[in-house]
Amino acid sequence: MGTYLITGASSGIGKACAIKLTESGHNVILVARNVKKMQTLLQEMPGENYCFDYDLNDMEHIKDIFNFCKEVSGKLDGMIYAAGINADIPFKGMSPEKFTEIMNINCGSFAIMGKFFSNGKYSNDNARIVAISSSASISCDKGMGLYSASKAAMNSLVKTMSKEFIPRGILVNAVLPAGVLTPMAIEKIKMMTGDELCLDEITNRLSSQKYFIDISSEQPFGMILPQNLADIICYLISPSNRYITGALIPVSAGRYF
Repeated sequence: MGTYLITGASSGIGKACAIKLTESGHNVILVARNVKKMQTLLQEMPGENYCFDYDLNDMEHIKDIFNFCKEVSGKLDGMIYAAGINADIPFKGMSPEKFTEIMNINCGSFAIMGKFFSNGKYSNDNARIVAISSSASISCDKGMGLYSASKAAMNSLVKTMSKEFIPRGILVNAVLPAGVLTPMAIEKIKMMTGDELCLDEITNRLSSQKYFIDISSEQPFGMILPQNLADIICYLISPSNRYITGALIPVSAGRYF
């Protein structure tokens, strides 16, 4: 079984991927800023798994992540880059600080991690990389210029990596989901509806498509569950995927973009 590095692993999509991979017998190394959440997740998962506290706004010391991985688990078989920050910021509200933070986390650190992952010292031949991009990289809605630009840059990095990493047999892909039911999305739903609902209550309402169509008429099949998106990601990162590389895969839930 393999060892996989997952960023943004303390919640949402990264957490769902970690759970699915460990349930399938793989080991994972979690990277996130929230140590408490990662430690709680480690206790819930089977296998020999580890976590590393790191803020991906800092691109200067990313090598420390890979040295840690090599020390505790040897070479990696795959990487899921699920770290990211969303920001509804119109142009008049932009600042150099926010621009730098979003670009660093959403694409800059992914590029630097790709640099180290491409080194045979840290990864096995025929490894896999999956980046979590966004439908916003194509749709470019109002107020989403900075976020959309950062994810579009990620898409370009994925396509370039997929070509450069061919000699080592490394496949590199991205998924572009529409609205996913992450903690960030739940907070937005609460603001839009005025409902004070917990995650379980919101998830249970998935049986009523109307609730989510009312929230977002542009996404008729409802909000995407992280665990369902994890099914797609974990296929792409598995040895079963032998041919897909350089792909930007939309997961639209019926949303047009």
